[in-house]
Amino acid sequence: MGCPEPEPAQARAQNITEPTLPPVDHTGDMAVDFVGRRGALFWLALKTGFFTILTLGFYRFWMKTRMRRWYWSAIRPGGHPMEYVGDPFEKLLGFFIAVVILTFYIGILNLLLMFVSFSVFNSSVIGYVASFAGVVPLWFYARYRARRYVLGRTRWRGVRFGLEPGAWGYAGKALWYWFLTIITAGILWPRMSFLLEKYRTDRTYFGSAKLVQGGRWQMLYRAAVPFVCAFVAVLLLAAWLYYFAPLVEADIFEDFDFQRWYFRFMTSGSTGDLTFNAPWRLWLVPFCLSALLYGGIHYRWVAKRLMANHKSADGVSFASSIKAPRVTMIYVFGIFIS
Repeated sequence: MGCPEPEPAQARAQNITEPTLPPVDHTGDMAVDFVGRRGALFWLALKTGFFTILTLGFYRFWMKTRMRRWYWSAIRPGGHPMEYVGDPFEKLLGFFIAVVILTFYIGILNLLLMFVSFSVFNSSVIGYVASFAGVVPLWFYARYRARRYVLGRTRWRGVRFGLEPGAWGYAGKALWYWFLTIITAGILWPRMSFLLEKYRTDRTYFGSAKLVQGGRWQMLYRAAVPFVCAFVAVLLLAAWLYYFAPLVEADIFEDFDFQRWYFRFMTSGSTGDLTFNAPWRLWLVPFCLSALLYGGIHYRWVAKRLMANHKSADGVSFASSIKAPRVTMIYVFGIFIS
């Protein structure tokens, strides 16, 4: 049974435009529209953010709930709004449980780790490393649980989404995939991205329909091409500026006071005794770093598009048209305004 759509008065109160006709064409394709307005989102974020500051952070759980309800109601697959039924009191209770667990971990386990580290190794480094390593699986566990909570409280046309239990399995796989990615210097990063998404997707349900992540992890290497090219360019530039044609003489840094030189350069523009070799090459540094940043954004969103295009559920396939340059401009413009 489908859930009723909001009345026009309610839609006007939320500043959400009602579509005139469901955007479904004769081929059977269903469009997903976002009908929210920036102004309404801005004032909602400003108001709830002010209350969060006023209550020393406790209103944050109500803020996230109201923001999600706004976003969900503005997303319209086939003209029908989605619905978020999360409860802020549940988030507050989960926060208190996390505080108790972290208090036990920090107060008891960390004390034992530091005691063993000093007693056996006569150093605190091992204790700090072991303490950090113990938090990492909890982070992955919490991420899976958070996704399960959000899906379990998301509905569309009265049908609820869901995610099977498997947080500890996800944490174990994430640790193993991260280990393989690190020891291969990032070469297996697409494999990690694909397999972790497949683990989550293959356990996701919409009513009785089960989602399936198809495709192969090798297809994500196409998304990583800009990042790899930018990374190689950064390495070549570093080698050029430092080894092949040094920007400055290497022996000048033996008795060089960098702080005094930097202060003189910033106040008067004089480089003093420091002579640069083709200083125009310094302009390549921000260019290459910008390309590296774009490569990271490009990989993240194009990988999402490729994996979305290979998802299916009981004969229903998905299609995404995310464009990395457009997303990058949103990031750059938003950060600039902020």
